[in-house]
Amino acid sequence: MLPDYQGIGLGGIILDYCGKYFTKKEFKFGITTSQPSLNFALKRKKNWNLIRVGRMKNKNDIAALKKRASSNRITTSWFYQDK
Repeated sequence: MLPDYQGIGLGGIILDYCGKYFTKKEFKFGITTSQPSLNFALKRKKNWNLIRVGRMKNKNDIAALKKRASSNRITTSWFYQDK
């Protein structure tokens, strides 16, 4: 069962807050995801920059991660930039 607040955008608000907080402290802040709805939400935000789209390329990396990750999913990497 999903919580009552599922889907109202709290995740995006928290990501924006963390991005702003860490970039003000002169850290780089980014995430990698394969979740389609998160990709769509980040694409609409002006402070998030898409830096990579794809699958893992190194076969050794794929073999090492098969136990804990899906190597067949397309992933995206995003970085926050305070504008």
